[in-house]
Amino acid sequence: MPRYCLFGDTVTTASLMEASGLPYRIHISLSTVKVLTSLKVGYLIETRKVKGTEDTYWLMGRDGFNKPLPIPPDLIGGRSGTSQPPEAGCSSPVTVKAPRSERRTD
Repeated sequence: MPRYCLFGDTVTTASLMEASGLPYRIHISLSTVKVLTSLKVGYLIETRKVKGTEDTYWLMGRDGFNKPLPIPPDLIGGRSGTSQPPEAGCSSPVTVKAPRSERRTD
């Protein structure tokens, strides 16, 4: 049994956005759209229909932003299309010790 139960429109909206989101996409609500458009700095926003709920939106970019964006991996069954396990390519854990002056003595 969970210790806390959360209810309400905010939780429902967040749950629906999470369920209908896509990797490497920024999924935003109407309230976020209003804030971004009020800044008047050229955010590119695309309306996205979510069946049975209020509209949600993709944040597509910003005018004048020219940095290269990452290319998302192909996802098959919720995993990347690579045959390597998720740990492959990661270095082994590293232990870092605090300087003597910051170490606890108790």
